[in-house]
Amino acid sequence: MLFCQQINIVEEAGRIVEHQLPDKGPKQEILEIYKYQPYVERRHALLKSELEVARVYLKKASRVVGMVHAHFLAMVVEALIERTIRMSMQREGIDSLPILPEGRPSKTPTTPRVLETFSGVCWYEFERENETVAFPVRLTSLQKKLLRLLGMDKAAYE
Repeated sequence: MLFCQQINIVEEAGRIVEHQLPDKGPKQEILEIYKYQPYVERRHALLKSELEVARVYLKKASRVVGMVHAHFLAMVVEALIERTIRMSMQREGIDSLPILPEGRPSKTPTTPRVLETFSGVCWYEFERENETVAFPVRLTSLQKKLLRLLGMDKAAYE
């Protein structure tokens, strides 16, 4: 029964994809869909690389759907972060950001590299008698710039 449920979900997903692709239509529209394929494949590659999706055995079909939905949302958030930064870079006339290893510049920053930039940010606090003592977070100029490009207030880190 579990195997049958999985096959039905896969078949249903296949039907959704089939309905989105035109059987016949203007050649230009079909060419545009074909040219967009590398972008779709890149996003799909994120599942196994950055998001580290692995084989999972779930008993209920609803859990499989929930797991796929969670990963889909992660991919959407990742795409929105990249889009926001790239559009802000273009608006502010910034050609590249030094977010690659060894501080090399990147014209197309990716979400994993952006998040990696913040991996060393730490928040320290402790309780002393009846008060909480917190040490301020010290952001680098690159981290401040990324927050500005994302439209986030750096005051949340201070």
